[in-house]
Amino acid sequence: MKKYKLGIVLSGGGVRGFAHIGVLKKLEENGIIPDIISGASMGAIVGAFYCSGISANKMHKLLKNKKLSRAVKWNISRRGLMNHGLLESMLKRYIVKDSFEDLKTPLTVSVTNLTKGENQIITKGKLFDYVVASATIPILFKPRFIKGEVFVDGGLTDNLPVSAIRKDCEYILAIHVNHMNNDRKKFNNFRDIGERCFRIAVYKTVRKGMKKCDWVIDPPKTRDYSSFEFRKFDELIDIGYKATTNKMIKEIKRNLKTIDKK
Repeated sequence: MKKYKLGIVLSGGGVRGFAHIGVLKKLEENGIIPDIISGASMGAIVGAFYCSGISANKMHKLLKNKKLSRAVKWNISRRGLMNHGLLESMLKRYIVKDSFEDLKTPLTVSVTNLTKGENQIITKGKLFDYVVASATIPILFKPRFIKGEVFVDGGLTDNLPVSAIRKDCEYILAIHVNHMNNDRKKFNNFRDIGERCFRIAVYKTVRKGMKKCDWVIDPPKTRDYSSFEFRKFDELIDIGYKATTNKMIKEIKRNLKTIDKK
């Protein structure tokens, strides 16, 4: 028998990642709790809060109490256009210890090491720096400097970090929130152009990961939202909740029971 029964993988995707909270909420209501979470970018953020012991419902309430327009701050410099203001303060306020080892549920975080030119999976050490680094979209955000090396968004090199936990899990459920389509936008500004280019590049990193999963939630409606529509968090949470079908819930429960009988 493998180390964990159920692993959940949360993709990056900007505010579209709020859909992860809806999925986790539906799973919670049905008594399905992951044994480990692997995440990139927004998936790493949601994963960090959840693994620290903050339920999906509590995360939803926290979002309602925050001015999400401050989630990112313009801070133009040679290295980037914005920084993560609210995110860092929320991590420090709501997660008791800045440590992977002190999380209640194991977490793996995908980051891109610019210095080495490769993806890295982080599972131990300081938590906050790597979670913020995992959500640091190149050019838009200033890169993160950790132990003399430079890090940016984990989605750039592995936006659905399934391989990080596949060998240790009996079953894996992945939530992907970058559903691709023919985008009809006119791309009138650099942010729209940059975001679209990034999403196309990132999507190529998830295809292999999807094939390694037992279940994948990939709601098409997420494509209607940009990465920075923070005020739409209620809608996105609802999309994730509804995309977690009762049929899938029953199948997950049935398979998890077979492990208990072994």
